[in-house]
Amino acid sequence: MFDYIIFDCPPATKIVSQNAIAASHGYIIPVIPEAVMERGAPHLFQMVRTGIDTRLKALAAMGTPRAMHVPDTKLAAVAITRIKTHGPANSGYTDDHTQHLASLQRYWKGDLVKPYIEDGTGVSQTLAEGVPVYDRSNNQNIGRRGLHTQYKRLTDNLKTRIDAL
Repeated sequence: MFDYIIFDCPPATKIVSQNAIAASHGYIIPVIPEAVMERGAPHLFQMVRTGIDTRLKALAAMGTPRAMHVPDTKLAAVAITRIKTHGPANSGYTDDHTQHLASLQRYWKGDLVKPYIEDGTGVSQTLAEGVPVYDRSNNQNIGRRGLHTQYKRLTDNLKTRIDAL
């Protein structure tokens, strides 16, 4: 028995992603604050509500009810990742990311979860090593920038939201 199962799906609305979402109680949308993601995230959200869940409800009505049926897949959170920082800027982020972040904040409101994860080379390094970012506080690209604590805080916040579903 598992408490959590994570399906890491490709960023597309293909059959693999649809099946993973259909088998889930909830989902998280990671978003880079850029124009494509700003449009893509709402599309995915609507596809879940009006496509996947609607079709599953229609199919479920034809069969015998099951205890494990998930009637509505819920959005747990929208997580901002790979946001590009720019120290001297008022927001701390590049102009482009600041603009798209503001739009995402208006659209998603309370569904956005903090902290926003900064872009950094250390993350791809730890992924290549096959270890969690949390375990690389001694890596200058992780520890010096505080990425390990950002990921820990984000994980804690996401777990709280998932547990509330």
